[in-house]
Amino acid sequence: MRTLTIALFFLMAFNGFSQDKNHIEHIKSLKVAFITERLNLSQSEAQKFWPIFNGFEEKRRNLIINEKEKLKQIDNDLTDAEAKKLLNDLLKIEEENNKLKNDYYKDLLTVVSAKKVLLLQKSEEDFKRQIFAEFKKRKEKK
Repeated sequence: MRTLTIALFFLMAFNGFSQDKNHIEHIKSLKVAFITERLNLSQSEAQKFWPIFNGFEEKRRNLIINEKEKLKQIDNDLTDAEAKKLLNDLLKIEEENNKLKNDYYKDLLTVVSAKKVLLLQKSEEDFKRQIFAEFKKRKEKK
């Protein structure tokens, strides 16, 4: 039954969708459903889990955007001083990301078990793999 539910979500996700914000929001909602099912969160756990998860996702997204902006600045015309500053900025972003992840796991452990935190990690990777496989399959059909 689980597999069938997940398969139906994926079929719905990619059925006639345009490449806009609604598409991204739909994939996010599929990810939430996928994680909810995998972690088997109780109602009490879910009420505390999702604000932590969403807060982390937002902060991580901001770090990724910041990092991409910095990476766009890299070119052969950089002076050594500019390159050094850019490198330091990128290292700070990486440090912030590591701190963010550590704090995230600590916060999650106040709400769910260590086993569920590990299942979350695995579920996120499994979800990414399934999304990429679906995109690849659709690309091959075109």
